[in-house]
Amino acid sequence: MKDKILVSIIIPTYQNSLNLIDIPLESIYKQTCSKNLYEVIISNNYWAKGFLLKKKIQKFKINTKFIEVYGKPPQVCNQVNVGAKAAKGKYILILDHDVELSSKLIESFSNLEKKFSEIDSWYMPYKVVAKGMLNKIRNFEEKFYQHSVVAVPRIIKKSIFFKTERQYDPILSGGPADWDITNQLIEASAIFKYIDEYAYHHEERLGFWGFITKKRIYTEGLELYKRKWAKKNRKIYNQIVKKQFSPFYRLVGIFIEDGKWKKTFKSFPIYILFLIMKILVAGNFWINKNFNNNYAK
Repeated sequence: MKDKILVSIIIPTYQNSLNLIDIPLESIYKQTCSKNLYEVIISNNYWAKGFLLKKKIQKFKINTKFIEVYGKPPQVCNQVNVGAKAAKGKYILILDHDVELSSKLIESFSNLEKKFSEIDSWYMPYKVVAKGMLNKIRNFEEKFYQHSVVAVPRIIKKSIFFKTERQYDPILSGGPADWDITNQLIEASAIFKYIDEYAYHHEERLGFWGFITKKRIYTEGLELYKRKWAKKNRKIYNQIVKKQFSPFYRLVGIFIEDGKWKKTFKSFPIYILFLIMKILVAGNFWINKNFNNNYAK
C-alpha cells in the first residue's frame, strides 16, 4: 500500500534561488525515509528565467510541483499560502532556498508524529553554516534562540494553518512573517514541540558585513508587525512582541533565562563578539530607517 503524504515541503523561490536551490533539494533527495512520505512544492515568484529553475529541479527525482506566483517581490507570504493550498500532506514544512535538512529529519519527524499526533506545530533546531568567526557567533546565537520567543515553528499541521486568520500575512512579506504566523497559531490554541533533527542554514555567501546589512530590508515590515499586534492582541503584544523588540531581552535576557547564563559564561568571548555584531546590525538598521523616513518626507 502506498504511503500517504505526511509532509508537503514548500520552498518559496525568487530570482537568486537558481544558485541556491541545490542546497535544499539535495538534502531532500537524501532523506532516509520513503519518498512517498513527502512532496516538494516550489512556489516561485515569477521571473523571466524561471525555466532555468525548472530545468535544475528536474534533475532531482523527487515528487515536485512547480507553481508560479505573480506580483512584485517580495511575495514570499503569498508564495507559502498558495503552496499550502496545493499541498496534499498532513503537514506543511516551510523551507528557505538556502536551508539543508539533515538526512533523517523527515524519518525522525514521522516517528515523533506517531507518538505525538496532538502536536500542531513543530520547531526545527537550526545550525548555521558560515565563514570564519561568523560561523561561531551565529551558532552561538542560534543555540540560545531555541526555546525562546524568537524561535519560529517550521512544520505546521495544515488543518490548523488554515484556521489562522490570515495564514502568512502578505503585508509582512518584507518583514517578520514567521513571528506573525507563530502568534496566529497561539491564538488558534496550537500545541508546539521541537523535533530532534537539525536543519542547516547556509550563509557562506554573506560574510560578516553581508550579514550586518541584509536585515535592513525588514525596516518597514517590523513596524507593521508591531502595530498589528499592539492593536490585535494586547496579551500577545505584551508577552511576546515586546520581548522580541526589547534590546535588554535580545542582548541579555535571552542568554540568562532558564539557567542559560551558565552556557553564556562558558562562551563569554563569543558572547562579547555577538554583542558587537548586534550593535553593528542595530546601527545599520537605525541609519537605514532614518534615511527612509527622511526620503519619504
